[in-house]
Amino acid sequence: MEYAQKKLPGNRTLDNYAIFGKIVLPPMETKISLTRWVKIVSCIFILLTIIVYAILPKLRNLFGKILLSYCVAMFMLFFVLTITQFFQQDFSNSFCKFVGFSLIFFSFCSFTWMHIICIDIWYSFGSPRTISGPLQRNEMKKLLLYSVYGWGFPMLWVLLILFFNDTKLLPKSIQPYVGYDECYFENYDNRKGNYAFSIFITLPLILQQIVNIVLFIRTVRHCIRVKSEIRRMDDNNRSRNDYQAGKEKLYLVLKLGVVMGMLFLFETISAIRKMDVNPITEHIEIVWDTINCLQGLFIFIIFICKKKIYISLCEKWKMVRGYSPTSTTTPGSIQSTCTNEETLNLEEKTWTSTQY
Repeated sequence: MEYAQKKLPGNRTLDNYAIFGKIVLPPMETKISLTRWVKIVSCIFILLTIIVYAILPKLRNLFGKILLSYCVAMFMLFFVLTITQFFQQDFSNSFCKFVGFSLIFFSFCSFTWMHIICIDIWYSFGSPRTISGPLQRNEMKKLLLYSVYGWGFPMLWVLLILFFNDTKLLPKSIQPYVGYDECYFENYDNRKGNYAFSIFITLPLILQQIVNIVLFIRTVRHCIRVKSEIRRMDDNNRSRNDYQAGKEKLYLVLKLGVVMGMLFLFETISAIRKMDVNPITEHIEIVWDTINCLQGLFIFIIFICKKKIYISLCEKWKMVRGYSPTSTTTPGSIQSTCTNEETLNLEEKTWTSTQY
């Protein structure tokens, strides 16, 4: 602040005050201005993951298609979030409501497909089962059932929220509000005494995470038992390959669970406790949200940054450029190729089952 005084005729004075200050963005605006660009980075890496899984035939088995569906759900979630943070001020009321329900849908889809990944790993390696019929037909049947659950359950849940949102049948304490004050499900930070967010969003996701943990523990116990049996009985290569495939998939779901768990844990804490009560928690929220918004990068590292994926991409690139993936055939190599054909097929199956 500056002060100046000017003498005027007649023993009069003119007092002037000037106040200077630095404009500081509120923490919420700082967080949005930062995380929306980080979300774009995540969208790019998730899209790259989808492209790799789409162009490599070796990744298009049942488990690969499940991972691809999960990536599609995550991409749409981050894409809608990014669009919302950039253009929310231009949304009409009806479009804001549509965006809010879209965010709920794709959020539930991402967690549900994560749940399906745990179910499939448990069913494949941690549960007693009998397999009947051709393998391809069984995989198509399982993929259909998974898709009905992975996309159908979130859709039914969103329709249920939409019904209660529009009819106002529930008490105000558990009445859902979507698209009124913001383009998402409003919690009790916006509406005091309303716990609909905890009931319709937090509770179902907690139940899914509990089931995921139980399935993971059961699968780990089964793999430990199989490993001890292999050591004791000196079992054949097929059992060893099955065990190795199960172990690598468990590592994948563990890393993916840590990434998704970070998001879910912090979102749950944010819904229960306000983070803007003091500057320290405000800055913690900004840092944590930035890390969560990098999930696309983490997914790319977990799914794609592997030596076998790199080799397959190099082979695919050579085929696109017109290079032959096999060397020139000579009379002496024909017999060797025929002799090793069965071995190569076995290696191909082993690579496909253990690439994750």
